[in-house]
Amino acid sequence: MSIYMEPIYIRTLAELHGIIGCPEPKHPLISVINFTESTFTVDLVKVELLNPFYVILLYNKRVHSSFSYGRKDIELNQGTLIVLRPDQIVQVYDIVSREGVEVWGIVFHPDLIRSSPTYEQIAQYNFLAYNLNEALQISVQEKEIIQTILNNILGEYQLIDDYSTTVWVHQIVLLFTYIERFYNRQFMAKKLEYTNIIIRFEKTLKALLSAQELERNGLPTVERLAKEMNLSRNYLGNLLKKETGKSTLEHVHTQVINKAKTLLFNNEDSVAQIAFQLGFEYPQYFSRLFKKKVGVTPSQYRKLV
Repeated sequence: MSIYMEPIYIRTLAELHGIIGCPEPKHPLISVINFTESTFTVDLVKVELLNPFYVILLYNKRVHSSFSYGRKDIELNQGTLIVLRPDQIVQVYDIVSREGVEVWGIVFHPDLIRSSPTYEQIAQYNFLAYNLNEALQISVQEKEIIQTILNNILGEYQLIDDYSTTVWVHQIVLLFTYIERFYNRQFMAKKLEYTNIIIRFEKTLKALLSAQELERNGLPTVERLAKEMNLSRNYLGNLLKKETGKSTLEHVHTQVINKAKTLLFNNEDSVAQIAFQLGFEYPQYFSRLFKKKVGVTPSQYRKLV
């Protein structure tokens, strides 16, 4: 029997406030919550929450707990910033102590921005598809910037009028823009760590392009590569693009074409046979890809060498 309770589906901000023991929200679509002052009315340990909101959480002090999001685990530390997207499963577990916890959060429903161009803009941010174990670790200066925006949103939350939604939308765009910037800074700052990830990626790709793997599973997809490395597709793609200038798929294609050149040069198998050996379901796709990357068809290349 599972040790977890049935998932709790939170439908409204009022329900969320009830669960965490906060006063009624002042607006039906957005809330600013100081989790330091919350008194949970439901024991959330080992309980799955189905979250319909955008949630931005800023951890200002050490948190004695673990957290799961999208089936990925993370230890919460001072300076951790987490962005949760709607329609994901959230789970908190192993809470040891709440002493010293200082967590601020902005929670807003997609309907707050749905009629604004911001809705499509926010959907384009790659970090919304990152796993939780790829959360943003921000510096003291960056935390001050985020806290200022949080305070602006909180200030507007105290005096809601006809202009409030417009102000919130602009502040949310600013907040997400800074988060995108800080993620880019994090990519730049972690050169050694990312170099190790790239080395591991190259080894993983090489293994998946072995003859046995290609025969068993076909050409490796971006999704499979990310899964093998326990990274989200977007995070892996962004990392590779920043560090190598190539996307994940471009790396796959480069290695496949190199392998194809070797096969074309070293044996007399037909182009179709080589395509199947490389994991292509359709030889025509292999030939098109080869010509696109090399400038000539596989048959023409074979004659050149």
